[in-house]
Amino acid sequence: MATMLNGAAIMDGALLLIAANESCPQPQTSEHLAAVEIMRLQHIIIVQNKVDLVQENVAINQHEAIQKFIQGTVADGAPVVPISAQLKYNIDGVLKVNQLIEFRPGIVVKDESGNIKCTPIYSRIVSLFAEKNELQFAVPGGLIGVGTTMDPTLTRADRLVGQVLGEVGSLPEIFVELEKIALSRRIEKHWRLIGWGQIQAGITLDAPPCRI
Repeated sequence: MATMLNGAAIMDGALLLIAANESCPQPQTSEHLAAVEIMRLQHIIIVQNKVDLVQENVAINQHEAIQKFIQGTVADGAPVVPISAQLKYNIDGVLKVNQLIEFRPGIVVKDESGNIKCTPIYSRIVSLFAEKNELQFAVPGGLIGVGTTMDPTLTRADRLVGQVLGEVGSLPEIFVELEKIALSRRIEKHWRLIGWGQIQAGITLDAPPCRI
């Protein structure tokens, strides 16, 4: 929750995930939509997940509940996409042997002036394994071992933890500076968004007092 609230400050768009086997809206769904509105995000897609767990009429009724929930909000008119990770509904991600891939941000270094430079890493998939089974392609779901042509020294000490893998040219731009910040605070058992703003050099960040 805290990661979502803080990360929303630097997002250009959002995927609002709603489980089809739960009533809409859930408390966390309302909080997430509130964060999207506060951050003034314009690019929103609503994902109706786990449609394989409910009957068709239940999924349709929940779809109507979602439309009613987002009416009059910044998400009004956003597409609602039903998906199922188990049955692969509307999930098109595929990795193939010999496919060219890209890792971002890649190699991160600082120059003498302290400026951060990121160099994406390009590689090729040479093998795919699910346990001991060799695959020619892999789809979402389960744990997949991906063999590449990447130099093993680049992966020492978990250097690539947090990196994003994707098809060459499909990943978003790399940013090394923040323009906005979101402040959240834990109240009882939940994280609440309590403010956001622009970041300016030389300004000390401080959260306003919050009643508990």
